[in-house]
Amino acid sequence: MAGKAERAAVTYSREIERLTASVRFGLGTNAADREAMGADPRGWLADQIETSIPVPSSAVPPSAGQEAETYYRLREYERSVSDGPDAENARLSSQQSLLRLRDILSEATLDTLSTAVETQHPFRERLIRFWSNHFSVQPKNWLAKIALPYFAGTAISPFVAAPFEEMLLSVCRHPAMQIYLDSGRSTGPNSKVGLKRGLGLNENLAREILELHTLGVGGGYSQEDVIELAAALTGWTSGKPKDEETAWRFIFQPARHEPGGATLLSKTYPDKGEATAEHILRDLARHPSTARHIATKLARHFIDDDPPESAVDKLERRWLETQGDLGEVSRTLVTLDEARASLFSKLKQPGDLVVSSLRALDMEMTPQLAKLAARHQAAMGQPLLRPPGPQGWYDTAQDWSDPGSLSRRVDWGVALAAQTSDSTNARAAMERNFGSLVDRDNRLAIERASTRQEAAAILIASPLFQRR
Repeated sequence: MAGKAERAAVTYSREIERLTASVRFGLGTNAADREAMGADPRGWLADQIETSIPVPSSAVPPSAGQEAETYYRLREYERSVSDGPDAENARLSSQQSLLRLRDILSEATLDTLSTAVETQHPFRERLIRFWSNHFSVQPKNWLAKIALPYFAGTAISPFVAAPFEEMLLSVCRHPAMQIYLDSGRSTGPNSKVGLKRGLGLNENLAREILELHTLGVGGGYSQEDVIELAAALTGWTSGKPKDEETAWRFIFQPARHEPGGATLLSKTYPDKGEATAEHILRDLARHPSTARHIATKLARHFIDDDPPESAVDKLERRWLETQGDLGEVSRTLVTLDEARASLFSKLKQPGDLVVSSLRALDMEMTPQLAKLAARHQAAMGQPLLRPPGPQGWYDTAQDWSDPGSLSRRVDWGVALAAQTSDSTNARAAMERNFGSLVDRDNRLAIERASTRQEAAAILIASPLFQRR
């Protein structure tokens, strides 16, 4: 009997490991995930952290960048002609270019969803989604709309296993963040441009860096620190679409930079132009308050709405030991016992629910299916690439569990089920995503469903599938 009990315990432990890897740290289990992880779920997660992606030379790919340049040049020409045939032709040409640009950006936005569904590295994708939300940006104007669909791929993805300071610098130099928080408009009052035009500081980027991106509320900074960081960041901007050499690339404008260095958190930084802010950001990335702030966010996102203090402590300690090496912090995260003890305690955000549904049912992504999924995700309150503000999407059940939101989750399950084929196997998906943890009523409901579509709808709407 003892041998049988021990074997059962080992089997259960292996199942918890597999579910933790695929459901808690992944994006829901598809058939490929189960085969890829084999008998080593933790190794499967660790291998994904090692995956590296080169840093793109531009924040926007040529297809979008060239059309954006065309559009802005046509708009300039349109404004230069007042009336007559030339004016009408210019107007039509700029409208056609704008439509082409919209199509490119719409496709790129939907690609962010399809990429998550089709990825062979779901934990890495979860990390990209976490950090993209941590450094949340909004499309406040057309320049931002152009840069936004590529923000995660160019500012976040290459750095998920790098030192945090490299990701922080990448984000602060990215046009999507600079446009959103008005970095390019911030001008040192005593700079050449500031004195000539009477311009001054914009504190938006500096404030969010301190409050949201690094130290956090209560992290020990003051309003004076915000002003000092804002002054150090002056001159940081990016090239405009019509600037062939610098379009969508970070540039530094010395004529806008506030001279005189800066003092932040009681440390003085000499004026070294562009490097002044870089030195400050690197120190902020390694600061103990940053370690605590982000360790808490990681534990809340991946483990529990009220994260165990022990889990936060372990992540914070590893951050400080490695000076914010995100690869090492992520490796610590996936080994935490606390993540296994609270399996299925987290309510999925709508975006996670949509992606995990499509992956669980092994759906083949098409443009039509991507559009359907995006519509339902928006209806559930989380439209693609449109967070509510610089704080990003909230990460606890109370933010997503009102009756209306829960009802729309069921609507999504029904709509997705209608797209399934005769080869869809909801029962197999149930086993991959729940294992023996599925309750008897849900198991029977799925097994006794009269059609494959009904079984799929029951699976997606089931309380356990709503969680990870």
